[in-house]
Amino acid sequence: FVKDNSAYFMSLNRGKESGRTDDQDENIISNRIKVYEKNTAVLADFYDAQSKLENVNGLGSVEQVTKRIYNAIDN
Repeated sequence: FVKDNSAYFMSLNRGKESGRTDDQDENIISNRIKVYEKNTAVLADFYDAQSKLENVNGLGSVEQVTKRIYNAIDN
């Protein structure tokens, strides 16, 4: 769950690094984020109200984020 423009810029950078054309188009990325906010982000409130939500910082290397996810699961 991203509350700022991090996802937007991460997608653009991923598109440049990987060559993914869908991550190089700013309109596609903007639409993807709008769909996420409308259809997916609302689930955070639902699960938070049940004390079933654990926020994990998704910025960093794959290894760093994976370790954070495992730590959240283990707690």
